[in-house]
Amino acid sequence: MGQRRSLFTLVVAAAIALGLAPPATADPNIPANDKIRMFVGQDSDTLSDYKRDVLTSGVPQPGGVTLYTNLVLGGNPAPLAGMYGPVNWGSGTVDFQRTLNEFPGASLAVGLYLSDATSGCGNQPLRAIIGRNDADLVSGNLVAQYRAKVDEMVNKLKSYNREIFLRIGYEYDGPWNCYNADFYKQAFRYIKGRINALGANKIATVWQSAAWPLNEHTGNPEWNYVVTAPNHFDVWYPGDDVVDWVGMSAFYGSTHNRYQWSCKAPSINPRALQDRVLSFARGHGKKVMISEAAPQGFTTGSKTQSCIFQKNPQPVSGQTIVDTWFEDLFSYVTANRDVISSVAYINTNWDAQTQWQCNGAPAGQPGCANGYWGDSRVQADPTVKARWIAEIRKSQYVNGSGTTTPPPPAAGRQLLVGQSNTAAWQDLTSATGADPAGGSVYYGVRDGNFAGQSGSSSHLAYADFLAARGKQIQVGISWKDYPPAWNGDPNTQLQASRQATVDIANGRYDNQFTALTNYINAHRGSTFLLRLDYEVSSAFHCVNGSDCSSYRNAFRKLVQLIDARTGGANVKYVYHPVRGEFDKLYPGDDVVDQVGLSIFNQDLCQPFWENGTAYWNGEQNTANRTCLGYYDAIVNGNRNAIRHEYPVDLNVLRMLWWAKQHNKKIVLSEVGVQRMASALDGSGRQSDGDYRTFVDRLGTLLNYRGPIPNGVVDGRQTDFLGTGYDLSDVIDSVVFIDLDWRYGFDGKVGANPPFGFPSSSGWFVNSLISQYPQGRSALCGLLAAGFTTRCA
Repeated sequence: MGQRRSLFTLVVAAAIALGLAPPATADPNIPANDKIRMFVGQDSDTLSDYKRDVLTSGVPQPGGVTLYTNLVLGGNPAPLAGMYGPVNWGSGTVDFQRTLNEFPGASLAVGLYLSDATSGCGNQPLRAIIGRNDADLVSGNLVAQYRAKVDEMVNKLKSYNREIFLRIGYEYDGPWNCYNADFYKQAFRYIKGRINALGANKIATVWQSAAWPLNEHTGNPEWNYVVTAPNHFDVWYPGDDVVDWVGMSAFYGSTHNRYQWSCKAPSINPRALQDRVLSFARGHGKKVMISEAAPQGFTTGSKTQSCIFQKNPQPVSGQTIVDTWFEDLFSYVTANRDVISSVAYINTNWDAQTQWQCNGAPAGQPGCANGYWGDSRVQADPTVKARWIAEIRKSQYVNGSGTTTPPPPAAGRQLLVGQSNTAAWQDLTSATGADPAGGSVYYGVRDGNFAGQSGSSSHLAYADFLAARGKQIQVGISWKDYPPAWNGDPNTQLQASRQATVDIANGRYDNQFTALTNYINAHRGSTFLLRLDYEVSSAFHCVNGSDCSSYRNAFRKLVQLIDARTGGANVKYVYHPVRGEFDKLYPGDDVVDQVGLSIFNQDLCQPFWENGTAYWNGEQNTANRTCLGYYDAIVNGNRNAIRHEYPVDLNVLRMLWWAKQHNKKIVLSEVGVQRMASALDGSGRQSDGDYRTFVDRLGTLLNYRGPIPNGVVDGRQTDFLGTGYDLSDVIDSVVFIDLDWRYGFDGKVGANPPFGFPSSSGWFVNSLISQYPQGRSALCGLLAAGFTTRCA
């Protein structure tokens, strides 16, 4: 069951080919309507607990359940264990009939164990099944006995009269199973042949790779445990005619090195190896079943994490477990829906089962034979449970309704429209024909409500407009602009903001968030991106401008408060600092979902026109509109500072690099075109070419590949490597502000607009996308190159 991480000295006999080619199954149990079948397992006790603790009213039944049996004569337990009564071999009770009774109508995934690893790795079960004439088989009449058991198993599974996913010799390329590749392929073909011959047309075969990212026994490449070999999967493949599904294990993905593999480097990136499995399946026209998935090394109950190779638990939050592992798996499944049609989650307290316990010894040694596993029960942590339920409710899953949770994110960057009212949305959509992913509004802590409460153009009205369409809603939760308990004197605003930060951390203003959390609870179909204040800085959020623990504490306090009131399933928390201070106020990986960043003219090395003068950030090459700086390159072992013209502000690039080190995506929470030149026409418009240049430079930022400005960021020295750094995957959302800035930050044009900016201000400009044909064309080109939103 599961994965055995201990390493055996393999004794594998040379193979003698036996070609059996039964016809392929006509119906391999692929879900209708491109759904994904979610299985839960992997023993009867675990499944009973899941039914009791998770399947409350409104929570969909799993599409399938996972159990295990074996086909090894002479061992303990006996062959076909669990199919005729309860059995427990140290990994929970397995009782097929009990589980099938508890989950009527569910499909059944069966892990079929065929290994004799504990008795010498002679591959006797495989050799007997394929009918070899070896002495040990002949003397015990084992060929007949094994083949009789194969037929007995097939007939028993057939009698269940439900979809069966038979994982034949699961994790075939896991060295802990010590299968011989040729024997394995022939045994797989024989079993499939008996399935067909016995008319068991509801049994689909699953060919499951361990996707174990370590090369094992490299001195014996004939054993085929070198996963980096280009033909690794080909040498194990039984053939298109007998394989219905391609399976793989997925215990770690793109975030593996943060915790699970922090003490040992894999031979290949686990996600890259999983991608190879998907590519193999696509190439052979097969659907993929993620046959085993669990956050190995995490404990949801006690909220810890550890490297999987030696038990050393360290505290983490439930949100960290969600962010690090669950979101990674869910997004991977959604992004690969063309081929992944089934996922089997192991909802088990591994620490409570003797087979998986680890006392702190190194993996593979007595006391920790199978490495460290932990506790993967979703119900053991409320944050994990809420996120799990939100996921399985999605309409992409079998039994998921999709009515009470946000829709699955589409692959690509998200475009949101800012800010504050539907006029911005209507201008952009009418000009482009696009359907954005969401919008942006503001919420004031002082008033305890959305800004601009009255009128159809209020922030609340825009939020309602977005929520009615199931769109994402970015909420800027503000206290620095108008702090609670502030008397309005501009000379005291700074200190009032600092004091408000301290007070929020201490829970003084908890009641001011009631309207917000009630709104989130009432609109479960939208995802809320909550900026816990925005453009935060040491000046406004740190005691005396230097002690920033108060902001970090305030952020963490609000995450705890909002999660407790909403469950956090449709909430993401955004840390949005000013550029240059991203590390100083950072609340921590465990509470931050995304990093926010504002991008205006100067951030893209463009001019900002104020009182008749063009202002720039730092040293500039104004002719080329670039920011000048240095990067460090190592030449012959020496560090050289090289002059470079950067297309965007140096601190912005440092921030992208820093966010990537923390495995956080960036949302450009405010992106707006300001005034770039002195002259404006009668409608407040500036040069269409300047507008286009801004959008083009924004595209450069989104897809940046190149050097990073020199220096130490977050304790790490940046060095120029090869062609530079690839930061093109860091930014995943853009909030484009489509406003006429002459009428203030809300851009409301009408009889009673809010305050307007003075005509000498850099904000005094009409930036409505509808007014700039070249700018519109540039934006549409940008969206076509990787966004989920496209122009019509």
